[in-house]
Amino acid sequence: MESIYPLLKGIGTAIMMLGFLIAVGYALWPSNRERFERDARIPFSEDR
Repeated sequence: MESIYPLLKGIGTAIMMLGFLIAVGYALWPSNRERFERDARIPFSEDR
């Protein structure tokens, strides 16, 4: 069991890093820029 823990810990770290990179890539993808800019203005829009 002791020899498996470091391996699982490394795999977990790699999976979390991959998920983070995917999220950052999605947020910075050029085709998503307009959507995120529109969504960023929502708090400042007037209530309808």
